[in-house]
Amino acid sequence: MTYVGYALLFLGLIFNLFDKTSRFSKLLASMKQTSLLVGLILLTQTPLFFAQ
Repeated sequence: MTYVGYALLFLGLIFNLFDKTSRFSKLLASMKQTSLLVGLILLTQTPLFFAQ
């Protein structure tokens, strides 16, 4: 039964990413307005920083 709970949790996370009224989409919209380039640099460089 716990795997069903994990599956539901995963589906909720995925649906939250694509929901137009979720906090994630609001943060993404504000990030686009301020600086999309800085966000992309941070997202791409973070794994390289932690790999060292």
